Amino acid sequence: MRCLALVLATPALGFVPPLLRSPLQGPLRSDEVDDADCLDDCLAEDEYDEPVPRTVAPLLDGPVYSLATLDEAGDTNMNVVTYATPVGIRPERRWALSLFKSTVSRANFARRRRGVLQLLRPEHAPLVYALGGTSAADADKAAACYGAGFAWESSDWDERVLPRCAAYVSLEAVGEPVDCGDHEVYVCRVVDGVAGFDASHATTGDLRERGLITTEGRARAPGDVPAPRKPGRG
Repeated sequence: MRCLALVLATPALGFVPPLLRSPLQGPLRSDEVDDADCLDDCLAEDEYDEPVPRTVAPLLDGPVYSLATLDEAGDTNMNVVTYATPVGIRPERRWALSLFKSTVSRANFARRRRGVLQLLRPEHAPLVYALGGTSAADADKAAACYGAGFAWESSDWDERVLPRCAAYVSLEAVGEPVDCGDHEVYVCRVVDGVAGFDASHATTGDLRERGLITTEGRARAPGDVPAPRKPGRG
């Protein structure tokens, strides 16, 4: 099966927004299927090494972001976002951003309609559980990041940001969100953005391989992350 990914160059931001690094990580096994992420379009069963339901989507390897938003007190909150992509160029650049409904980040973004999307680098991987596996309602995410060596920094925007991200994009919602069940999708205009510390970025495939997220995309608590496999003796 061949997949074609269109990458939209973004000269105004000084970087090319990544879409999908590789469409598939090889043939899917039935135990790798995420039943929560189903598509109406079906894939032929002969694409798999075992029969699987015909309405499931393959596991993709996409970029990992953190969205910085402000609460009503003006304090920054951050989460983890994997459903984000450029969707338009002219007359102004636009992105689509999908946020899980029952989160502080979604409430912040829905109220203020602005935020800073940060493209994470591989070195930010240890923050995934603190940012995406806990809630600002009962956890101090800033303190957790500080303890891991990533103290939040002031920025050119109202939101504080993580240090050394691959890119930063300030977004503002336009129009009303689209209800997608447990998520809401916002079309956003790009206010501005900058290329960050390094072009390399974290991906969902990398996080799965390291055991930091499940195949369903849920962040694993540090104590639940499986130990790295020991190399076999040859």
